[in-house]
Amino acid sequence: MLGYIGKVRYYSEQIKSSQPQKESPPRLKGQDIHFGPRKNLPKFWIKQITVSGEAWGGMQLSGKVLNIVSRQQVIDSPTTIALSGTRKDQAALTLDVNLDYRGEIPQENIQIHLKEVPISNVKLTNFPLLPYRVEKGKGDIQADMKFMGPDLSTEIKFSGNQLKFNLSDKPTDLDERLVRISRSIVESIDRVTVNAGLERTEQKYRFTLNSNLDRLIADKFKSALSEEVEKAKQDIEKRVLGEVEKYRKELDDYLNTQEEKLRTEIEKVQTEIEKQKSMITAKQKEIENNIATEKNKLQKKTEEEGKKLLKDIFKK
Repeated sequence: MLGYIGKVRYYSEQIKSSQPQKESPPRLKGQDIHFGPRKNLPKFWIKQITVSGEAWGGMQLSGKVLNIVSRQQVIDSPTTIALSGTRKDQAALTLDVNLDYRGEIPQENIQIHLKEVPISNVKLTNFPLLPYRVEKGKGDIQADMKFMGPDLSTEIKFSGNQLKFNLSDKPTDLDERLVRISRSIVESIDRVTVNAGLERTEQKYRFTLNSNLDRLIADKFKSALSEEVEKAKQDIEKRVLGEVEKYRKELDDYLNTQEEKLRTEIEKVQTEIEKQKSMITAKQKEIENNIATEKNKLQKKTEEEGKKLLKDIFKK
């Protein structure tokens, strides 16, 4: 584009410089000088060109070019170009050009708008987490370029919509967790905007670039990273619980073993107690039987002695 602007300026200056210098006629006495009209027509002037044709994959173009002229100051109008066209796939182009050389400083304004341009097999960035290519989508491009002498001001806006990525182009040199993050980022992208600006003057040179991908990637990466951290946290908790459960099982087994041993000992003691109780009961019964026997003996003896005593008394 800069090359075309340079050529237009070059030929415009050539036309100006090729015009012959006006010669002052010698002063003559008594001679009448007839002057032409106050406003002369330019030596070269194409007022209008109607353009139509086909370009760029079957796009039907039409438009007009106005005032291609050797001296714009004469007609007091700039050279303008207005073209537009559409294609069967709904892609459309609008081009507006304004070439103004009426003043001391040449000025050119160029506006280009491409709408509904198909996007396929396009890589958006070299960012390692986004190696995927756009498989399908639509794009809009707006470019506004302003030239004023040596100064340049350009603004370009790109908007990609309805984007579908080829998910088979997954990164190969990344950790599996980063691959998951990469895929989640790509799956969340359905629209991409990029704004670029360039400003050049004798005093400064400034270039700006921003895109919604920056914030989108940052937010999604933060979200995906939080999910990975939460997943890692859950994995750690699971491992810790697994280790705790292992020692807990060992502790439960130990306690169960000790409890079983204690129960066995208690049962032995209870058996011994029951045995001792049985022995005591048997001994008690034996003592009671002995007492009863002795009591019967004593009672029988007492009865016999009583009878004997009574018998002796009655004998007297």
